[in-house]
Amino acid sequence: AVFVLSGQFVLVGTKSGALMLFSMATGDLVHEVQAHKGAVLSLALAPGNTAVLSASADKTLATWIPTPQTDGTAELQPDRTHELTDDALCAHFSPDGKYIAVGLLDASVKVLFFDTFKLFLTLFGHKLPVLSLSISSDGTLLVSGSADKS
Repeated sequence: AVFVLSGQFVLVGTKSGALMLFSMATGDLVHEVQAHKGAVLSLALAPGNTAVLSASADKTLATWIPTPQTDGTAELQPDRTHELTDDALCAHFSPDGKYIAVGLLDASVKVLFFDTFKLFLTLFGHKLPVLSLSISSDGTLLVSGSADKS
């Protein structure tokens, strides 16, 4: 889950592939979209809070633009999608927003340019799926955690 639109709403991904947007003021579901054909396994907020990246077990990434509505609710506008070679288990933005790192079921980490989704590099080293990852605040280090306990 991630907070969007200055913390007024929280976005949650589901096992069924839906994205659900809830109002923090009322707790009400204000918007729901069927975002993926597989489970949404990770959500990441872009630097500047302008977009949300969803990563799914259906081997896709998608970006969404949270948009406030005049009635005090909000909606998610679809932006872009990208096909991957395997299930995306986790994703994270670099602090400058230039890259996204994606941990895959095939035990690799793909680093993509955010603006084009073109591959920058692939990192290998785990024997089992990559379950979590993070990028340092200065963007110089990437750490990943795997089911292989490394």
